[in-house]
This record gives sequence, C-alpha cells and structure tokens, in this order.
Amino acid sequence: MKVKITALLAAALLSAALLCGCGSPKEETPPAAPEDETSAGLIISKDTEDEFCVIRGDMSSDAETKSALRLKQFLSDGTGCQLKISTDWERNPVYRYEVIVGDTLRPSRLGDDIDLRAVGRTGFIVKCVGGRLYVGGGSAEGTERAVQWVIDNLPVSDGAFEVEDGFEHIEAQHYDLKGIYVCGESSADWPIVYAISSLHTEAKRLQSLLYDATGVWHETKEGAYDGAAFKIGFEKPETKGLYVIKEADGSLCFDSSAHSTEGLIEIFAYEYLDYSGNINFPEGYRYIDLGDNLIVGGLE
Repeated sequence: MKVKITALLAAALLSAALLCGCGSPKEETPPAAPEDETSAGLIISKDTEDEFCVIRGDMSSDAETKSALRLKQFLSDGTGCQLKISTDWERNPVYRYEVIVGDTLRPSRLGDDIDLRAVGRTGFIVKCVGGRLYVGGGSAEGTERAVQWVIDNLPVSDGAFEVEDGFEHIEAQHYDLKGIYVCGESSADWPIVYAISSLHTEAKRLQSLLYDATGVWHETKEGAYDGAAFKIGFEKPETKGLYVIKEADGSLCFDSSAHSTEGLIEIFAYEYLDYSGNINFPEGYRYIDLGDNLIVGGLE
C-alpha cells in the first residue's frame, strides 16, 4: 500500500508542475555571482600557506633579495607557516596570494597600477591589489624602507597576516628642484635621446642625475627623434668648449667640440641640479666653457 500511495503522490506532483508550466512564466531570481576570491585582500595563514609566495625580481640586486628574505622571515615567524619565495620569471607560477618585494614584472604582467619610480629613490609604496601586496621603492634603499614599514606597522594577529584590498601607504621623496623647464615648457615627459650607441653610458648617467635631482625618470632612446627632448651628441659645435643650447624644436642639447660629453653632463649637474624650486632655460641659452673663461647667457 505504501508503494501505491507514493506513486500516486509523485504523479500528482508531476501533474501540478506541468500545469504551472503552462501559465505565464515565473520570473526567477538569478543565482548570486560567486564572490571574487581576491576581494578580501591578502591572507596568510595555515589555511592559505600553500597558495602564497613571496615574489622578488628575477634580476633583483643583493640588497633587494635580502629585503625579500627578511620580509619572508617576518611573515613565517609571525604566522608559523612554511612560506615559499620565488621570482617573477615568466615560467614561474602566479599565486593566489603574493607579497611582491621591490622592482618586478608583476605590475605590467598583471595590469596593476604600481609605479615605484614615481616616489623617488628613497620613497616607497605599500599597496594591496586583490591578493597581492606590493612592497617596494624607487631603489633598493626605498624597498628596504618599505619592508621596515610593513614590519613596524602591519602586525600578525592570531597566526594570520591580513591586508584588505585597496590598502595603500605611500611615502614619496621630496625634492628641492621641483621642475626643469625650457622656454617655459616642462621637461617632465621628455626622453633622453642620444645620437649613437657609444653615448649610451652618458645618456644613462644623465637619466640617473635627473632622477636624483627631481624624482622624474626619463626614458632613453637612440637615434633621431622628432620633438622636444634632452639630446646628446647630435651636433659638433664650432666653439671650443662645453655648453648647453636650445634647438629650434625646444630641446635642451648637450654637445661638445673639445671635451667629452660626459664632462658636459657632470658640469650641468654641478651647476644646475642643486637649484630650489623651478629652473627655466630660455630660448638662446648658452653655457660655454673656454677653460679659464665661462660664458653663461640667459638663464632664468
């Protein structure tokens, strides 16, 4: 009898379902979208240690490698986890949770808005993007400061290290020289362009000097370039000596007839990169070194 009752009940339920289907379709609530796994930010604990890794640059300096190892040890000691450390080499995996120390390929590879050079050599950024915590500065010194800041300010609690998504702490280096202008136009977006490959070292030296003085990182390029730029070695001046001139396109040019271009760049740094505020090189500006005589014209 139980079997018959059960069969009848099932038939009745099926009939009711079919009748409901013949009417107006009932609007159904769509299933909730699964929560983004990284939306909670970075979590390091016994439950996540297999999904976590400290990442450093594959070509990181000894100082940056040391900073990465120091931070790994801090996190291991605090959480009691056996944590891994790896590099940004393209064949290495990307983990669900990562602490990324120093200059790496992670921002460009993953599309994260992290620009360590923008804060200057001694400045640093600590920023959480999803499950990734970036800890780095504009140099090894800046990265060391960033690691120390994390150790001092982001504690491990109850065996877990957690940082919420969107957390950000930035300490930018401050500069006395705020900007370099030519004919009233800022040079902040200019590249450093050099005429031939043998001048690559001089271009990198100028890049480093400008970064130290202003915090602006100028890309270097070889060969002809249309537009305003710091230009090295495109002309051989007739005047014996060292000087800086302005071309028709508004560029600041470094050319020498009697001395090395390297020497001219060092004189430029010595004479002008200790300025406070803004410096402007107007049209027709010239700096000529004639040994015992200096000719400087038109600096504002």
